Amino acid sequence: MTTFISTSRLSSYQHILKITDSNQILRAYYWNIALSGSIYPLIQTLEITLRNAIDQAVKQHHQPIPQYQKPSFKNDPYWFEKILYSVQDAKISRMNTRKKSKWIDAQGVRIRFTAGEEAVNKARQDVSRCRTQVHAGDILSRMTFGFWTTFLSKDFQNTLTHHLLWPNLLSKVFPNAPSGTSRSDIEQQFTFVREFRNRLSHHEPVWKFYTTLPNGQPDYVHPIYGLNPSLHLLQIQYDKMLTLIKWMSIDAYQQFCDAKMDHEFRKLCSLDGFYGYVDREKIGKKLPASKTKREFFKLVECLQHHHVMYMKTQNKRGYVLGINEPQLP
Repeated sequence: MTTFISTSRLSSYQHILKITDSNQILRAYYWNIALSGSIYPLIQTLEITLRNAIDQAVKQHHQPIPQYQKPSFKNDPYWFEKILYSVQDAKISRMNTRKKSKWIDAQGVRIRFTAGEEAVNKARQDVSRCRTQVHAGDILSRMTFGFWTTFLSKDFQNTLTHHLLWPNLLSKVFPNAPSGTSRSDIEQQFTFVREFRNRLSHHEPVWKFYTTLPNGQPDYVHPIYGLNPSLHLLQIQYDKMLTLIKWMSIDAYQQFCDAKMDHEFRKLCSLDGFYGYVDREKIGKKLPASKTKREFFKLVECLQHHHVMYMKTQNKRGYVLGINEPQLP
């Protein structure tokens, strides 16, 4: 079992979920892989919706207050690059001589760049290797989720001239957010999503949560124990991300729901979904195989409503319906 999976990686299943059987621990690990995969459609939709919402809002509505004579990024496909340089150049201009020398050489040329600026430059270089012409859309499509969440920070806020993004574009990017929702509120939620996405990318247990410190940060010394609390917290986080999509675009939210992109997650993030991988006898919904014909429509309805079911045969072999159960000895 531990040839390819470290003991420390599996220990969470034993200590937090209280699983002692080695075979069930491995099954729970496979459940986590499937559960993690079921979240990616939501992460992808959220990332694309955020990118498009910011990009469209800037190109359609960005307009600084005229009397301050600040440049407008309206209809500018390269606004994201220009605003990054504008914000950082403003920061550099306020630095003392010693700090400024780390960013600008004696001839006044920039010698250092922010992570966002470097990301844009790298994307342009990558595209230019395979295309003779580089368009703004080619660069935009290569930007990471972290790149877009950076634009939610206070660095891109100016209440006086409106020459940056916030608060003047807040209602354009998040038209369906509850009244009174601030930029900092939204930034905080997306920061949590970014951290959650990083955990997902590093193959950590996606169901694992921690108690909260007084400053709002996770207390990584004290995880939250138990299967039920873990499933409940993961469901809450999933629904929060779904709500963020709705804040930006009702259409994107509705299309995601109509396509039933959340059904696999709903099945797996449940006691029956967990037991479908770990201990089939504990699945709550059971269907005797002898009743399959007359229970056919009940079976179809059950599976359409993202449930997991255990169909038990006379020889006790049985089948788990509704998930791709792993084949183990």
